[in-house]
Amino acid sequence: MPGIVATLALAAWRYGLTLTVSPMAVPALLLSSLMATAVGFAMAQLIARPVVTNAIVNALIFVVLIFSPVEFPISRLPLWLADVHRVLPVYYLGQVLRASVTQGLVSNVALSYAVVAAWTVAACAGTAWAVGRRR
Repeated sequence: MPGIVATLALAAWRYGLTLTVSPMAVPALLLSSLMATAVGFAMAQLIARPVVTNAIVNALIFVVLIFSPVEFPISRLPLWLADVHRVLPVYYLGQVLRASVTQGLVSNVALSYAVVAAWTVAACAGTAWAVGRRR
């Protein structure tokens, strides 16, 4: 939490943004954390070898930090990569979190919440299935 607050304060100062923290900030942060944890746990349960899981997670971290539309608008991505991110949850996580601290920057927040919630449910179902088939 201190890192999030410090980053928001620095961004507001650097770019002259007016941040308006809405009551949706808490549910947005909780849902985002739950989704990321659920996806990570599902990967850990569904992939049998921890070394493979580690390699995939490290590759995903690299890709998410550099090639995801969190740091910049999705319109700057090549069309094929933008289409990929319209299926993955990272773009929608960014939208949900952006909408919780700004006004007017994000449109169709309900879709973003729905996609993040769907990924959370799918990851929990995948985890339950993987744990249930273990002996």
